[in-house]
Amino acid sequence: MLAPVSLRPLALFATLLSWATLAGTGHAQPGEHDYRRPGDYGYFVLGALTGLLVHEGSHLTLDAVLRTHPTIEPVRLGRIPFFAIQPNRVRSDRQLYAIAMMGFVAEAITNDIVLTRRPNLRANHAPFLEGMLGFNVGLDVGYAITGIANVGPPQSDVNSMARAARIPRWAVGLMLLVPAAFDVVRYVEPDAKWAPWVARGARLVLFGTVFAFPRRRYADQAPTWHPIAAPLDVPSDEDSADPLPPETPETPDESQREPVPTTTTTTTTTTTSE
Repeated sequence: MLAPVSLRPLALFATLLSWATLAGTGHAQPGEHDYRRPGDYGYFVLGALTGLLVHEGSHLTLDAVLRTHPTIEPVRLGRIPFFAIQPNRVRSDRQLYAIAMMGFVAEAITNDIVLTRRPNLRANHAPFLEGMLGFNVGLDVGYAITGIANVGPPQSDVNSMARAARIPRWAVGLMLLVPAAFDVVRYVEPDAKWAPWVARGARLVLFGTVFAFPRRRYADQAPTWHPIAAPLDVPSDEDSADPLPPETPETPDESQREPVPTTTTTTTTTTTSE
């Protein structure tokens, strides 16, 4: 485990950078969509890195607000090494769910602003915005696949949300996959006026879940329980099915019982006379 780091400057930087970048999306000039210059690919990669910074910065922002004292932990997805920002002082299921959800909230706001202010993004030359949008959609789809396939480290956003909400991981995966699919529809078919509302409505299920938690803190259950290191105990399809009642051994009727043979032992006493 790495030592705790000061995350507030990074969170502030990520927030300011993301909104400063989106502030100019409505003033870009239309042009050719084809990437003919090497610099276009650099802008695309820079947009993807900005999307990553916005995603992680949103986690850090809420961590700073809730004072969870997060640390950076090395994790692996199979053989792929990565890192996770792990909050260490989470006080309730609601906080754990909200912190894990914040990255997807930032992505949803970013995608909606980009696709609303630049509905014809596909026909224009905007490699930076396409890189950001592509990263957001790709990350949501990747997280959805790990949730549906039931893989990934315990610190991942999908596993943390499933553990906090006490729902299967595939359900969280579907809540991420559906709005991401409609963001792709908005990018490919900008004239589909219904697609933005369907995407926003699908995200309401994901974001609205945070308000469904009871007012219960971890200290009321088990003060020493660690919300991240605890094993995943979300219900599965087999667990949700009605359990079969235990078999009760049949008691035979008294009239049908066979008589138990009794054995009489006769003791003979021999008396000896002198």
